[in-house]
Order: sequence, then structure tokens, then C-alpha cells
Amino acid sequence: MKVTVLFESDYGNTAAIADAIAEGLRPHAQVDLRPVDGGSIDADLLVVGAPTHVHGLPSARSRKALEQEAAEREAKGETLEYHPTAAMRRFIDDIPAGDGRKVACFDTRFDRSVILTGSAARTMRLRRLRYALVIILLADVGVLVYGAMAAVAPSALIPGYESYSSRTWLELVAADTQTAAFVLLLFWLLGAYNVAFAVLAIAIAATAFRRGEGWAWWALLAGNTLGFGAPMVYDQIVGEIGVFEMLEFVGIAAIYAALAATVPAGRSRRPPDLVHR
Repeated sequence: MKVTVLFESDYGNTAAIADAIAEGLRPHAQVDLRPVDGGSIDADLLVVGAPTHVHGLPSARSRKALEQEAAEREAKGETLEYHPTAAMRRFIDDIPAGDGRKVACFDTRFDRSVILTGSAARTMRLRRLRYALVIILLADVGVLVYGAMAAVAPSALIPGYESYSSRTWLELVAADTQTAAFVLLLFWLLGAYNVAFAVLAIAIAATAFRRGEGWAWWALLAGNTLGFGAPMVYDQIVGEIGVFEMLEFVGIAAIYAALAATVPAGRSRRPPDLVHR
């Protein structure tokens, strides 16, 4: 088994933890330990670590502020072991999504609750999901809006009935008011179904999927297929295909693309965190 341990470090604390992790792994694997760089990675397991800055992964601004602070302290005669490495953030952004590689994250931070300190490890884990999460949320919010419209004003779906039956709604009401009321009830149920699905999908995306749990990926795949599929089939049956209906095809295509970029590796539920306190 090949393991690569990459780290970003400022004062050497994260480097020390990376070294300890590498030493612990060496009896069981071939380990490559080095500061983060643009070099190639030939490993079955990638371990990445960084210090926590401003509740998350170091940014260009936080690194610049730390550099200025170090310069000011050295100007005052303090002796510092300040040897910053390259930035982990850029490396994380360049990792190809969905390549099946196992990854573990660790960070260094103050010995306080993560609510107070934040976590670079958590940021690294979530950073690969952020674009997919935004796409899925936007698409499912669209379903929520569509469902709410149908639930609040089911008469908005009447053009579909008229297209399918080749008769006007007023003709149906005049001929059989009970049937007209039943059709409106079906329209309301379609809207309520979409609202319920969208709320559930948004909740899963914003919680379990955001945490990288594998079951959430499958739930969103199946749920969105059904959630978008039902109104799309309805539109095809009644022959009501317009600009709004075409957005359904755009939405499901965007969700499939987002899920394809975040396919869970193997049977792992989520990438592990190795957090040093």
C-alpha cells in the first residue's frame, strides 16, 4: 500500500503532526511525506493536513496576515521558527473529483471546541462538494417553487388539461363540476408531492450530502430522478412543453453532472478526519 502525506505548515506544528502520522503508517505502508506541492501523487491513500486559520483552511489573506505578524515580531527581536510551505487550498482545488482515491484530512488548531475554532480538516473535506452542493440546491429549490405554485394555485396547470383533452376548462366545468374539482385536487396533489420531495432533497443535500455521507449521494440520485421524472412524464403526456418545462431537463442534467463529479469511493461513508487538538 502506498501512502502520501502532504501538509501545509507555518511554524512547524502541522509538519510535526504529519511526521508523526507518517511514522505511524510506515510499518504498514510505503509512505511519502512532503510539504504540499504540485508534484505527482502515486498513492492508494492521500493524507492532507493544514493549520486552521479563521475557522477554516488558510487563505491568501490569512497567510499574508501571518507573514506580516511574523515580520513584525522578528523586527522586535523575537526568534521565530516561521517557515511557511505552499498553500493547501490551491492543491485541494486542483484535485480531480471522483477519481476514487481514499483521502484523510487532519488539522492543527487551538484546544477548544470546533464551534469556536473552526476546522481546516472539515473545510478540506467539504471544499470538493461545494459546487455540486450549490447546483443541487438550486435545482431542488426550483422544484420547490414549482410545487408551491401548483399547490397554492392548482389552476395554473389547467393549460395541460386543455392541451391533452382538446377541450376548454369551462366546458368541463359546465359539463361536470365534480370532475373538474377532482382534476384540481389531482393538480394540488402533484404540487404537494413536489413540495414534499424538494424539502426532503434540500434537507439531505444541506446535511448528510454536505458531510460527505455516501447514502446521501444515492438518495439524491434516486430522489431527484423520481422528483424530476414525475412532472417531466406529465408534461410529455399532456403535450405541454414550453420554456418552463424545458428547465426541468436542464435541472436534472445539472444534478446528474454534479453527482457524477462527487461519486462516493467504494463503500466509504465519508472521508475520515484526523484532527489534532
